[in-house]
Amino acid sequence: MYQEIAALDAEVLAISMDSQESLGYAPELPDSPYPVLYTSKDPTVPNAYHAFDIDDSGLSGPATFIVDQNGKIGWFKIGTDNADRPPTSVVISALEFLNKQGKG
Repeated sequence: MYQEIAALDAEVLAISMDSQESLGYAPELPDSPYPVLYTSKDPTVPNAYHAFDIDDSGLSGPATFIVDQNGKIGWFKIGTDNADRPPTSVVISALEFLNKQGKG
């Protein structure tokens, strides 16, 4: 549903605490329409968003954020386990709402 998100003047960015090498991915990820950043086990970014070690596992929890161009968080969901992720339709609805409010 990347095209639907892009049509809302938004960009998807994935952040993984893994390294490209550990996952076996090529540097460019040609099948991905959006950028994937790898922190190579560095929890700085997940810590900044309070999404690191939420279950005492030493891992980042699944987290989805909508951040505006000024860096302000307009909507977020931090999952309690690896399966706790919002459906893309929910993210799109949040983007639509924020765009109507002038905050997306």
